[in-house]
This record gives sequence, structure tokens and C-alpha cells, in this order.
Amino acid sequence: MPRFPNLKKNLLRLKSENVKLKQIIEENVKCDIRVEELEQKNKELEARLSVVEQSSVVVDGQPQNDSRSEDANASKEAILEILPEVSADVVDQLKKHAPVCKANDVVSEVLPEVNSKLLEEREMDKFLNETHKKNVSNKIRQNNKKLQRDLTAQDLATASSGNDQSHYQDEIDVVDTSQIIEQGLIQELIQN
Repeated sequence: MPRFPNLKKNLLRLKSENVKLKQIIEENVKCDIRVEELEQKNKELEARLSVVEQSSVVVDGQPQNDSRSEDANASKEAILEILPEVSADVVDQLKKHAPVCKANDVVSEVLPEVNSKLLEEREMDKFLNETHKKNVSNKIRQNNKKLQRDLTAQDLATASSGNDQSHYQDEIDVVDTSQIIEQGLIQELIQN
């Protein structure tokens, strides 16, 4: 009979531990949900930031209006003012949940990895943009050389025919076509 009081004590202790474990599990589930929400919010902010960065990329070699560059600088400053607020808010939210779960440790381990991925993506985008610009510039040069050769060939043909008026009109048409092609390529470069 002396064993029954010990069994009752053990049973009560185990029940209380089970209740505590259930509470911990519920808190972990809440933390997991919160972490997922924060990760989603982070992805949305990264997407918005990348859109803003892409829209603020200046095409090399293009003349800039002072008002455009001032607007770009103002928008960059506004973004820099907003970003510290967002990150501080996220950090505060994570600190609130620190005693509840170990999610903060996971987030702090993941953040450097995410930042390095973002840096790599930015470098890759920059490289791809530069390569695309070079390709478009080369196409423009090739088209200009081809038009110049065609113009020279027409000059020779016109000189041999002796019809100066038609030669002059053909030359104007070729120059107009060259300008139209060049403007189209420049537009394509600006849009990309």
C-alpha cells in the first residue's frame, strides 16, 4: 500500500508536465505562424525594393535632366528612411517572442544567408544589364555600319548613273531609316 501515494504523486507530476508541454507546443505553433507571416512580409518588401531599385537604374550614356536625377535621389532617400523603420519593427516583433520560442535564433541564422543571396542577385542583375546594353550597342553599331556600306554602294551606283537628284533623295531615305532603327533600339535598351 505505500506504493500508491508515490504513484499518485508521479501521476500528478506527469499530468502537470503534460499540461506544460501542451502549452509549449501551442506557443511553438503560434511562433511558427508568426515566423511564416514575417517571412512573407519580408519577401513582399524585398520584391517591392527590387522593383524600386530596377526603376531607379539609370541607363549609361543617356542625358539626364536635373529634375529626373533630383527625383531619383529623393526617392532613394525616402526608401532609405523607410527601410530602417521596417527592419526595426521586425526586430522588435522578434524580440517580443524571444522567451516563447527559439525562432529568433533561426531567423538570425537565416538573415545573413538571405542578405548574401540578395547581394548575389543584385550583382547578377547588374552584370546581365551591362551585357544587354553592350549587345544592343553592338547591334546599333552593326546596323550603322551596314547602312553606311549600303549608302556607299548607292553613292557608287548613283555616280555611275549620273542622276544626282534621285541619289540625294535615296540618301535622305537611308538616313531616315537609320535614325528610326537607332531610335527603336535605344527605346528597347531604355525599357530593359
